[in-house]
Order: sequence, then C-alpha cells, then structure tokens
Amino acid sequence: MQCIIIAAVRNVLDNEYRKPYMVLFHDVTDAIQALDQRNIAGAKALLIRAQQQAEAAFLEFGEPKSES
Repeated sequence: MQCIIIAAVRNVLDNEYRKPYMVLFHDVTDAIQALDQRNIAGAKALLIRAQQQAEAAFLEFGEPKSES
C-alpha cells in the first residue's frame, strides 16, 4: 500500500512541475540562441519572461482546482 501512495505522490509532483520546467527549458533555449547572436537585451527579456511564466505556472498548483 505504501508503494502505491508513494507512486501517486510522485505522479502528482511530476505533473505539477512539468509545466514550469517546460516553460523554463524552452525560454532558456531561446535565450541561449539570442546570446549566440549577441542579442543581450533579447536574452535578458527572454529570461525575465521565463522566470515570470514559470512562477505563474508553479503558483497555479498551489491554488485549489475548481470542480466543474
């Protein structure tokens, strides 16, 4: 029974962290490309956006889900 509970908790955590991770991964990749093109301001803007979007995605999981 304990293994089932641990697996369920792990699945919830994996799903909750997936969206913020993907936001960060994609925007950091874009920022690296901007840096390769020596676009410092663009890279900075991408990283700030990534930080804000990942934080928003993470905070969504702290709010209760509305049942339809």
